[in-house]
Amino acid sequence: MRSILMTIFIALVIPSFGQSKVDYLDCLKLIFADDAFQPAFVSDATRRGNIIITSDNTSVRRNQNKLGEIRRSLTQNDFRSFSQRVDVFPKQVLESREIPGDALMELSANGNESKITFNFRCQVIEQKLVYSWAYNLVKVEDEWQITTYRCRKNGSEFGK
Repeated sequence: MRSILMTIFIALVIPSFGQSKVDYLDCLKLIFADDAFQPAFVSDATRRGNIIITSDNTSVRRNQNKLGEIRRSLTQNDFRSFSQRVDVFPKQVLESREIPGDALMELSANGNESKITFNFRCQVIEQKLVYSWAYNLVKVEDEWQITTYRCRKNGSEFGK
């Protein structure tokens, strides 16, 4: 009986010390509104000014942490309150719509309940540009804040 109660207690306590999908989306909303991130929305024929991510991105390791699980659980509905357009498709849909892999936003994150680092990479195919961003965020009194970021275009820093 004691071990059952301990298991229940641990099951209830551990999620409160981890990341949540709400935190993840709050961080993305901050990053997507940042001026330095706006080149991600550059319109080209493939993306139409949208960010496109897959719900089953093969670059995400299956044994990744809680943030990896949250990343894989993202759906189109999660981005309804965003002012920017974000499309989330399973890989099969991308292939049937003939959207090339180069049009996808690569997205990864690591951290804990009070600090998260997000890494992004995208290409503007028609202009032969490759952008990458790394954002560090901290949670201060239940609000996420961007502390530092690094932006690169074709390997050179910009936006600082």
